[in-house]
Amino acid sequence: NRAMSLSPDGRRLVFEILGSGGADLWVKQLPSGPLSRLTFSANGAFRPRWMPDGVNVLYIAATEQGGQQSVWRQRADGSSAPEEVWRVPGRRVIEASISNDGVWLIYRVAASGADSDTYAVRLGRDTVPVPVFTGPFNETGSTLSPDGRWLAYASPESGRPEVYVRPFPNIADGRWQVSTAGGIAARWAHSGRELFYEGAGGDLMVVPITPGTTFDPGAARRLLPAGSGFVGSNTVPYYDLTPDDQRLIMVRQTSLAQTPGGGQLVV
Repeated sequence: NRAMSLSPDGRRLVFEILGSGGADLWVKQLPSGPLSRLTFSANGAFRPRWMPDGVNVLYIAATEQGGQQSVWRQRADGSSAPEEVWRVPGRRVIEASISNDGVWLIYRVAASGADSDTYAVRLGRDTVPVPVFTGPFNETGSTLSPDGRWLAYASPESGRPEVYVRPFPNIADGRWQVSTAGGIAARWAHSGRELFYEGAGGDLMVVPITPGTTFDPGAARRLLPAGSGFVGSNTVPYYDLTPDDQRLIMVRQTSLAQTPGGGQLVV
């Protein structure tokens, strides 16, 4: 079990299960309902994000052997065929998220070597994307605040990954460093009053955000220590928050003998 996303009503969880043929997406009815496979991609499907409508799931996939990775969506109940949302000719999309109003798609494409670039596009409106991060650093995990005003992301520009926040869409108007000892995999609280991330040592951290016309973060504090048995994230969060922001859902590592696949979902 890896990247995951909780539905807006908190009743369904979509996540990756890594099998012998690669990753595919499955949907779990919470708390104790059935587990259903959503994707059957020959080349895998990964990094799911629930869309704001609570009906569709956004994810990355390549449809044919050797095909180019692009952004797809599919109804979470499996009642529709996969639909391609956005393709970048000649480049692999490796990450995507969407704004709470369903307008902005923020996506990252692979460049040469280990580099990548991030762009934004208004679905159904734009044909040309807006560059977000196209410089020398490999920014990851870009995600918009619930009100769409702030973009959180991780960048190694200081020598190690740290979590930063910029205004959106005018990202040149400001920049705030949120983490101080390393950070990746940022996720906003639904209220917009907290920003979560994973520290360099594996701690789960939280930063209070004071609402206002400017971005006003407080001091980061440790919410869960490293070594709690939970699987750490890799650029995108391997955890999510319930709609009331009072509970976390994560993956706890267990032995293969205890749990086939080696992971256990824990609230």
